[in-house]
Amino acid sequence: MKLTKSQLKQIIKEEYDRFTEEEGLVASHQTSNPELDQVVDISNSVIETGGSLLDISGALKAQGFDSWLQMGVLVVDSGSAKYFVGKPEKFEIGPEDEVVEVGEFVVGLMG
Repeated sequence: MKLTKSQLKQIIKEEYDRFTEEEGLVASHQTSNPELDQVVDISNSVIETGGSLLDISGALKAQGFDSWLQMGVLVVDSGSAKYFVGKPEKFEIGPEDEVVEVGEFVVGLMG
């Protein structure tokens, strides 16, 4: 059986939701974008253990996201959208931009 990228993403999301439900874990942030919430929660978990942007990238890749460091910013590609993780001074964040603070970093949707 051959899976498309979107089918694989859906399976990973369902497994992640099942795991967090079984373990009694709850999403710590709620935005209007469930994918952004997932990136925030993963980033937050890594930051809480003293991790860096590179560690966040590894954790996101383990959950099916594509991510890479570019000029001190972590770019996260879900296949349907791109997100960023980095220090606030690296971005021009407008009042209409939905971003979440995670430790010393912010996480948000690109473009």
